[in-house]
Amino acid sequence: MTPKYRVRYTEYERGWGSRPDGFKDHDTLVEAQEHTKAFNAQNTAKSAPDWYMIAADPVLVDADAVKY
Repeated sequence: MTPKYRVRYTEYERGWGSRPDGFKDHDTLVEAQEHTKAFNAQNTAKSAPDWYMIAADPVLVDADAVKY
């Protein structure tokens, strides 16, 4: 078992809704949390823009068993 902390990305677009848009694995929870915070720091608009992406909270996965 290779434990990793996975951060999943979601894309949102007005009129189209949302869709998963990949993920990034990290070796530690702290690293994953820092990545999520830095990635989401770009979302500073007071209202939802026409297009944006977010990084979800990290989840623990077995990188050997889960490929997506």
